[in-house]
Amino acid sequence: MTAHEPDEALHVSPSARRQLPTVALLVGLWCLYPVLGLTGLIGPWLVAFGTVVLGWAVLLGVRSVLRARRSSWELRLDRDGVTVRDHPTVPWSQVDEVRITRMRPRWLFLASRHRVVAVVGRPGVELAALPSSRLAGPVVVAGGLGARLRHRWYGTQLLLMPSAVDASATTIAEAVQRFSEVPVRRD
Repeated sequence: MTAHEPDEALHVSPSARRQLPTVALLVGLWCLYPVLGLTGLIGPWLVAFGTVVLGWAVLLGVRSVLRARRSSWELRLDRDGVTVRDHPTVPWSQVDEVRITRMRPRWLFLASRHRVVAVVGRPGVELAALPSSRLAGPVVVAGGLGARLRHRWYGTQLLLMPSAVDASATTIAEAVQRFSEVPVRRD
């Protein structure tokens, strides 16, 4: 949010600083897998599998941090509605609700304190995903599956992870309530 217009709009941007702890944890786990294999605590097949999966996650995390460093705002909330950068504004009348919920699948993130803010459109209204969440290049193969899972788990493509952007879930919820009559639901 810019200093001169706090009551006019909330601009949400990716935050490299907020993403770094998660990427550091992934790098640590990625380095730990071969050590666990060398000590015989886990089998070679699990070392190979874990190293590949965590290596992929580390690459995506590093890519996300680098993109965040050079990115401008991605989401704007104002009296007119919700604007995803490079997309037309969706008026608040087309937004059904905003949900602040746990990450999904819940069994995987059982101990996680991280939350997701899901902006859900009315039936028939599709809200665009944030530019930083769109897959490109070699990871685009998984993009279709990711889009289907986001829709199944959250009911929308427009998701914000406060742990990866410069606004908290509370700040986003307050902006929604300030600019609209859209209900904010917390799970």
